[in-house]
Amino acid sequence: MAGHYDHGEANETTTYGEPHPYDAPFAFMMAMQKDIYDLRQALHAEQQQRAQEVLELKQEVTVLREALKKEIAERSSVCHKFNLDITKLQSNSGKGVDELKAVHRKQLGQLNQMLQDEIRDRRASEALRDTRESSALSERAGEMTNMTKELNAHKASFYAFKDEQVNLLNNVVHDIEAIVAQVSKIGYASESFRSVSFITEGNAMLNSRPDPDDIGGPMTSMRNRSMSPSVRGGHGY
Repeated sequence: MAGHYDHGEANETTTYGEPHPYDAPFAFMMAMQKDIYDLRQALHAEQQQRAQEVLELKQEVTVLREALKKEIAERSSVCHKFNLDITKLQSNSGKGVDELKAVHRKQLGQLNQMLQDEIRDRRASEALRDTRESSALSERAGEMTNMTKELNAHKASFYAFKDEQVNLLNNVVHDIEAIVAQVSKIGYASESFRSVSFITEGNAMLNSRPDPDDIGGPMTSMRNRSMSPSVRGGHGY
């Protein structure tokens, strides 16, 4: 090693057999040089190891960069494709939404038109029905008025006919009673005439003359009692 001196050479410089005063510093310097040499060797080995590690790291970084570039390219392609798909989907969605809006707008228009037509038809039908009902009510009212008039006329005719028939019946009854009374008088007079003795006095004949009220006998008086006041007076209603 350069600068390395043997300890024996230093001892030769002693003159009187005493230790040289620079032996201790020289030994210390030699120890320091040895330590420095060891440190340099260790540093060199460390540098070589670090250099190898740095080289490996550089290689790894290079590999990673290549992989990153490849990954970036793949991701960029995927992102570009994804963007294209999204753009296409948005375009299709927008077109579908527009078509759906147009269809709904058309259907709503048709539904509104149908509703308006239905409202117009129902109003016309209701107006026609009201007109028919009014006409029918007017006709029924006219018919009711005519029927009332006819009924009143029939009632008046019926009551007039009834009065006439009652009067006729009263007249017939009166005539029959008169005929019966006359027949009774004739029959009673005939019987009295047969039973009269011509040798009686005139007073007896006068006393035996029948009362006009008793002519007709018990049948006439019974007939008079049984005859209703309505028939007698002609007021049967």
